[in-house]
Amino acid sequence: MKKLQTVQVRLATAQGRLEKEKVESTSAKMNAGISILTGVLGALFCWNRRSIGIKSAITSVSGAFKQGKNVGIVEYKMALIQQEILTLQQQAEAEVVPITANFDPAAVKLQTLTLKPAKTDVKFTVFALLWLPFDERGNPAW
Repeated sequence: MKKLQTVQVRLATAQGRLEKEKVESTSAKMNAGISILTGVLGALFCWNRRSIGIKSAITSVSGAFKQGKNVGIVEYKMALIQQEILTLQQQAEAEVVPITANFDPAAVKLQTLTLKPAKTDVKFTVFALLWLPFDERGNPAW
């Protein structure tokens, strides 16, 4: 059970990382798009005669591609963790079935035995007399 809890914590951590990677990937794609658009517009309208805009756009596209790969890696790791959780749950269920079968009250065979007490088996350790008074109507008088 402790293994399952540990793996579930790993899954929660991976989910948080996946969300972070998705946000970073989206941001990188938007930055790449803006860089490409700026480079194309700069080339068309001769704002910048240097190739800095194109280099920046290529770098941005490369970064966006890497971020997309990171999202894929985290999703793959999450799939592995989920598979591990399923395997642990199946193992736990497989271990519970024989235990349940062994300790099922309906499966226990009962045997009836009749015991006859002997006089030597009966022993008095305390003998007392208790008297509770009742009135003539049968109501307790105490």
